[in-house]
Amino acid sequence: MRKLLLAAFTLLLFTFMAQAQAPQAFKYQAVVRDAAGQVLPDQEVGLQIELFGQDTIYRETHTATTNAFGLVNLEIGRGTALFGDFATIDWNQSIGITISLDAAGGTDYEPMGASELLSVPYALYAANGGSSDDDGDPTNEIQTLMQTGAEVTLSNGGGTITVNDADADPANELELPADAQTGDLAYYNGTAWQRLPVGIPGAVLTMGADGIPVWYRKFQEFFGTYNVSEICEGQSFSYPIVIGPSTSSNENEIILQNFGAYNLPVTGTLDGNNLTIDYVGGGYTITGTGTFNGDVLTYTNTTSLNGLSENCTGTATKQ
Repeated sequence: MRKLLLAAFTLLLFTFMAQAQAPQAFKYQAVVRDAAGQVLPDQEVGLQIELFGQDTIYRETHTATTNAFGLVNLEIGRGTALFGDFATIDWNQSIGITISLDAAGGTDYEPMGASELLSVPYALYAANGGSSDDDGDPTNEIQTLMQTGAEVTLSNGGGTITVNDADADPANELELPADAQTGDLAYYNGTAWQRLPVGIPGAVLTMGADGIPVWYRKFQEFFGTYNVSEICEGQSFSYPIVIGPSTSSNENEIILQNFGAYNLPVTGTLDGNNLTIDYVGGGYTITGTGTFNGDVLTYTNTTSLNGLSENCTGTATKQ
């Protein structure tokens, strides 16, 4: 038995003009887990969406693939319609939604539960006449928000409120750092607002066990400092290397800093826990393969320079 946990429900496409062309869809996200509560990553699933009032209003199906965290993203209104017309839905009424799932990617759907849509996509509501103005008076369509000192006033009978922050405690205010960079994020750690610097290319923002957001890069479990024990043509070498992410957009590429007797920044490509080294730079050519087993990397490689080459085998153990 599978179960579907709703991760987020996003209503987008805001507009203030009833006559504007409203996209006939809204976004929906869900996390797919098995009966043990484990997410189902990288798996094709079948989903059936039903919108209902007193009776069924609209029904459609989707085939989607979960990401590495079991997340699926849908655009409700753009699936394969089985019943009803999404464009003619009256969003002024109370509407519920039922999600059904076939975790095997087929059409043997199992209901996962129903809930009420507590908000309506504004553009869809407006497109169905929800923004009508019956009085014909253009002067009450625009409100002006004004601030004078600590007083904030909304025009046309909106009233006035006083905003008075008499304390000097910055912990009860959102104060962002002045040196923020493009892509930085702000989060609250329970005491004060903190800045999370922009992640490296290919990184995914995840939530840590302590509730603090962190950037996760694919193969991050392999990153760190390693002690190398290497034999090249009968000679033994010992030295440290640092394995980390590449700045390339290729999320499978890593860098082995200070690798080999020549202390080179060697690039490698990972496929699961299997490493392929194919490096050319500074006159050197290094090719090899390796395998990560927990915190230990075992490898073989050949280094060539000016027509001369040497073969090496080594073991790198994470500190």
